[in-house]
Amino acid sequence: MGKAMGIATVQLQENLMVVGGARPECRKHSFQQFRGSSVGNFLGPITLPSFDDVWQVNWACKKDIYSASNLIGVGGKLTCDAEDAIQEPEARLKPRTAATKEPVFYRTYPAVVYDDLFAAFEVSNVIDLTPGDGTLAMACLRRDSMYVGFTFTQAHAEQLRKHIEKSILKAMLDEQDELYEPRLRAAVAGGATIDDGEGGIRRRRRSRRRRRRRSQRRRRT
Repeated sequence: MGKAMGIATVQLQENLMVVGGARPECRKHSFQQFRGSSVGNFLGPITLPSFDDVWQVNWACKKDIYSASNLIGVGGKLTCDAEDAIQEPEARLKPRTAATKEPVFYRTYPAVVYDDLFAAFEVSNVIDLTPGDGTLAMACLRRDSMYVGFTFTQAHAEQLRKHIEKSILKAMLDEQDELYEPRLRAAVAGGATIDDGEGGIRRRRRSRRRRRRRSQRRRRT
């Protein structure tokens, strides 16, 4: 009885379509952060960001973002033989609840991927059919490029807009970021703070109240 041996290969591709009014001329540009160039079909290897560094929401919010039609069911009921073959783990993970926080998208590209693509193909405007967590939208913002993204659901659009606004505010407060705004940083130092829930700026008036209390104490003395 012979044995059949072979090698299985799985190739996953993501396509980038470049559209222009005139006949496209693809000049050779070497990627800056990765191997390859604009005349090939390879860019990488890409190191995905840590799950702690990507957009996270609770499970209830994630279900609204995806909707039932976009959530892919996995697993199923095991047979008796399969259950006997599985060893009981030493420590089981906590079951997922509505409040469990997890990444909205597990396979998010880092921003440097889009930086290389923009520079190599001289992209000016973007139509994004998979906006995901908004990394490409932020890359377009930094390059002052027009961006249109088609989200899963209305909830995805609303939550993604809040997430992008929060990312912009954090970038504007970072001195090492090209979006840094000294005036905003000064306002925050004077009592403003970032509201994580809505992604806006909420100003605190603690400093003014303290001044009033000090002046009142001085008058009493």
